[in-house]
Amino acid sequence: SEESCIVSASSSKFLFTRDFAEYISGRENECVIEYSLHSGSNLVYRSSTIFVEPKRFKFEDPFIESEITGSDRKYSITFNAHAFAMGVEIGFDDTEVLINENYINITQNSPIKISFTVLGGHTIRGCEPRVKEVEMCRQLPMPQSPKVRQKR
Repeated sequence: SEESCIVSASSSKFLFTRDFAEYISGRENECVIEYSLHSGSNLVYRSSTIFVEPKRFKFEDPFIESEITGSDRKYSITFNAHAFAMGVEIGFDDTEVLINENYINITQNSPIKISFTVLGGHTIRGCEPRVKEVEMCRQLPMPQSPKVRQKR
């Protein structure tokens, strides 16, 4: 859903609350919510969150795809994923860039565009971005209960 509001400069406003229990009950470890803040037609902020600790979330292989567009040292890169990817690190090997976000979450089939500028005499010709999921995001085995011995 979408809601509009006006917030004064240097202030904050609590917008809304939602109870998601009826939508996610029994599926908490596989549900993701994505949210964004717009000012007019400009995207100001975009993020997503999960409803459980990352180690309990059912992460799937996201098959992340990327496409670079632009020229004259100013570029954008669009990422798409086939499953939720959390804490994705973006970087370029051997190329110095100024990037507006270097850690992102990518939700399924919801492309995200990042802008960057190539610095100095570097070029991105033939250069692929390095995309790495942060280790904590991989599905980890559930911890085993410790075995406790009683002293006799």
